[in-house]
Amino acid sequence: MRKGASVTDPIALKQFASAVKERFGIETDDPVRAGWEAILGRRQRAVEASSAFQYVAKWLAGQLGPEEDREVAVELSVPETYFFRYPDHFEALGEVVLPSLLKRPGLSRTVRVLSIGCASGDEPYSLAIVLRERGCTGSDWNVVIRGIDVNGAMLSKARQGRYTSWSLRSTSADLRARYFQEVGAREFEIAPEIRSMVDCYESNLLDDDPRIWGPERYDIVFCRNVIIYLCQSAIARLVSKVASALTPGGFFFVGHAENLGHVLAGFAACTAAGCYFHQRVQTALPETSVSSTWSIPESRRVETADRPSALSLSIPHALAEEIAAQRALEEVLELVRQDRPGEGLARLAAMQGDIADRREIRIAKAALLVNAGGVADAETLTTQLLASDPLDAEAWYIRALCRERSGDRVGALDAAERSGRAEPAFALVRLYLGLQWSRRGDRIRARQELGDALRLLGREPEERLLLFGGGFGRNALMDVCRHELERAGKG
Repeated sequence: MRKGASVTDPIALKQFASAVKERFGIETDDPVRAGWEAILGRRQRAVEASSAFQYVAKWLAGQLGPEEDREVAVELSVPETYFFRYPDHFEALGEVVLPSLLKRPGLSRTVRVLSIGCASGDEPYSLAIVLRERGCTGSDWNVVIRGIDVNGAMLSKARQGRYTSWSLRSTSADLRARYFQEVGAREFEIAPEIRSMVDCYESNLLDDDPRIWGPERYDIVFCRNVIIYLCQSAIARLVSKVASALTPGGFFFVGHAENLGHVLAGFAACTAAGCYFHQRVQTALPETSVSSTWSIPESRRVETADRPSALSLSIPHALAEEIAAQRALEEVLELVRQDRPGEGLARLAAMQGDIADRREIRIAKAALLVNAGGVADAETLTTQLLASDPLDAEAWYIRALCRERSGDRVGALDAAERSGRAEPAFALVRLYLGLQWSRRGDRIRARQELGDALRLLGREPEERLLLFGGGFGRNALMDVCRHELERAGKG
């Protein structure tokens, strides 16, 4: 069997899917499409099991040790995160939720937050920045921010606190300047005062980990884009744990696409800043508590002479136009995920005004254009993007694709190398360069680039794979790397 090839026995795959559901609460209707078949094959080979059946049996029996749970968790994780994702949530947090919490008698300087599925730390650090911007700092404050994730590799990155510019794409220039220091080529390090506010723990959210869970430990829980991957029993169990862990009147944020109405007994639905979230019901609501449906006063949403855009200073992209752009981009990515890129491109083409001019919208439009054959229009967009930022790695990568499709191989290689220099951790550029050097017969450079690509692909955000992966998923691209590395190693 070629290295990286798939397992074909459907019974073994079904057993593996059942084991994943038992261990992590994650399920999928189509394990093959979800890439689980390839994961099973890789784990079988990694532990040198004689068959997929033997691997699953050993794993379930605990013969592979806790480390195997960690390895499977890394394989299953979808590291799609960035700072201030869903900006309306952070707007509601800063403008409504925190002021409400700070009115509580005897707890006016206490804020305890849990970030579930924190991955590389983008979310808990975003929460820390909001709290600091709101003045929740100092020795007289009791501020606790915990992040948990089952993926230990991502947590290591969180503790390092280093991020590429892609992770900061929704972070305002003002907040970048205050809380990040550029430490390398397009790499930024979180400020020590923010990093010190957050503790990250490796923990399976289904486990009753005493470090994390306990009655009324938190005032706010963020659990966004986690529940969509869980089976119904795991969702019910998690929501029950959150309800117990929240203080009466505490707040629960989930992803925009996550509907928990069927399991949210004991919570009231709330709305503010154009988003929905939940509040744990109290036995007797004090007069200082907020009603279940809020709106931010208009005077607090606009600039005034005595309050020059305080919201824009503390919460990036809080204006309705910017929130609309982020939501529109997520809708486009969902269309691409559903294999409907033409509809996504039409959605982008219909945008007008300042939204259409935003960098992330133009990048997405250029990426879809080049895949649809609109090379000239895509290259025009890259010219505009590079005029604004000559070190835009994604714009250079799209330029490379444009040049290749136009038959300019020299220009394509030059643009790809510029992209790689602008962002060395851009996995898809490393893969592209590896393939280019392989075609030119330079096996040494090909092996180096392909090896880097294989190492980096596991951490490449899903959004990038959707836009730049050419229709291939993470596991398929990693299999391409392995196959090409094998070829480059011969001769």
